[in-house]
Amino acid sequence: MREEEKESERVRKLLLLLYIHGIEITTSCTYRLYVFLSYTLVLLLYCRSTARDSRSKYAGIGTEGADMRRT
Repeated sequence: MREEEKESERVRKLLLLLYIHGIEITTSCTYRLYVFLSYTLVLLLYCRSTARDSRSKYAGIGTEGADMRRT
């Protein structure tokens, strides 16, 4: 749970930083590209953290049969 709090704090700081820099952008096309890239980055960070959790939760499942076939 402590790791999740650290990750959410990092995401909050990142969003605040993106918001502050987003105010400086005035061109609509550049702004749309900036918003798309920032949401993509946040989504990738979220997917990476959930994939790490699922890997540790299900580590080793499905390997029992492979061990038995080798012997």
